[in-house]
Amino acid sequence: MRAPLLLLLLSLPVGCQAPSAEPIVLDGRFDDWASVPAAVVDEADAPGAEVDFRTVRIADEPRLVHVLIDLGEGREINIQRLDGCAKLLLDGDGNPATGRSMHGLHGVDVIISLTPPDKRAPDRPGMGVGLESTTYEGDPEDEARPPLSPYDIGIALAPTYADRFVELRFERGAELPDTPPFLRGDHFTAKLVLTDLADAVLDETDSFTHAMSPFAPAQPIQDAQQGDDPLARAPRSSLRVVAWNMQRGALFKQRDSALRILHALDPDIICIQELGKDSSAEQVAALLNQISAGGQTDAPRGAWSVLLGAGGGEKRSAVAARLPLTTDKHLEPVLYPGRDDWLLRTAGAIVAHEGRRLIVMSIHLKCCGRIGDESDLRRIVEAKAIRAAVQEAMRAEHADGIIIAGDFNLVGSRTPLDLLTGKIDREGLALNAVEPMQLDRRSNATWTDRREPFVPGRLDFVLHDKAALQAAGAFVFEARDLAPRWLARHGLLVEDTAISDHLPIVVDLSWRKASARSAGDEKNVH
Repeated sequence: MRAPLLLLLLSLPVGCQAPSAEPIVLDGRFDDWASVPAAVVDEADAPGAEVDFRTVRIADEPRLVHVLIDLGEGREINIQRLDGCAKLLLDGDGNPATGRSMHGLHGVDVIISLTPPDKRAPDRPGMGVGLESTTYEGDPEDEARPPLSPYDIGIALAPTYADRFVELRFERGAELPDTPPFLRGDHFTAKLVLTDLADAVLDETDSFTHAMSPFAPAQPIQDAQQGDDPLARAPRSSLRVVAWNMQRGALFKQRDSALRILHALDPDIICIQELGKDSSAEQVAALLNQISAGGQTDAPRGAWSVLLGAGGGEKRSAVAARLPLTTDKHLEPVLYPGRDDWLLRTAGAIVAHEGRRLIVMSIHLKCCGRIGDESDLRRIVEAKAIRAAVQEAMRAEHADGIIIAGDFNLVGSRTPLDLLTGKIDREGLALNAVEPMQLDRRSNATWTDRREPFVPGRLDFVLHDKAALQAAGAFVFEARDLAPRWLARHGLLVEDTAISDHLPIVVDLSWRKASARSAGDEKNVH
């Protein structure tokens, strides 16, 4: 799938700074980079290093800069979990007389570190993304001089799983203490350098300069920019599903915000993750039944029913529905293979809708790690167990469709996703990964937490049986993306979605015709 795109990217010219025809979208798919020429091309000259920089592409717009990095042929890398550190050195004000000279680049003001060193254990690999100024040093013990965070310049990254390519973006115009103006001018100069834990250089590109369009600061969204209700159900859809990791029991701990969001989104089915171990299905149902009808549909609305997964301890999953709900022994519980005492963080239900039976799985895969490590291998085993459970339930229940939704924690390989979207049965039944975007249509990130070393990215997915169901619309909900009139119309506060480090995913579905199970593929919803 990526080969034609790779050949196209490698064949484009170097040095031309013409902007791309369409704005770059941060989604980890890279097709929108096809018209962007290379800013620099590096030879394949670091065969023994985990990264061998090849092509770097830059795109800009009045308030954002986008970077696409080719990490080297044959590489599949988690850029936030390197053994060493990949540094993007930036002369952000385009003035070589300010900042410092580093690795042959004069005027370096800002350093973006992809996997910065662990300052508490410099002999061990670090994690995440770091931001440094060459003219300012923060002190974690001094509130007046806090260390810089990548969130200070709005860094986001895709994909979170291992890949040969990585794209990141950052905001122009950030005001960093004691640091020259950041990317406000008409150009900047940069260089990529890979170092090991001893700060020895393993690979580097030549310096490159990018000419930028005029800077314009970000502006609050205005009512006139959102003519139609962004939360309205997609036409011709009959089922709205919300998947949401409600961090550390936020459904109860931040109940007012949670209920405002769920009222505004008005789902028929909710796949919840991270309910506390002391929560009960009855408590969750009682809380959800406080949600008044949101008015998104005229269909009769029933009381909420909840199936709470047995596994997960402090991070249990649940399926809630305003529809008849039962379960199947193959779906609840799902055991870790070879361990009768180890239950996965899943909840599986059979939901009745429009005379059909729908398997709904709320899942929360193992967190953390990187490609090939213990956490990654465990996610793969969990995905295989969930896949097997769904296969058995399909045979036992003669179900008409499947939804698997939740927190996939894809910070290692993407194999768990590939396993769950592959063929489920001998007849070739496969699942489709819906591709929701945030309401501003610029990113598909579903996770953010300034307190963590990692930057915003996509961890959450909704999969559906593409032969039986079709997605008519989808979005990742962030309250800050709503204009004031829609916040007021839906009774929301701009800070409501901050109750969790994960954002809700909303998908509007409808059934295909009964004979469509054998029909072909379906394009993702963008």
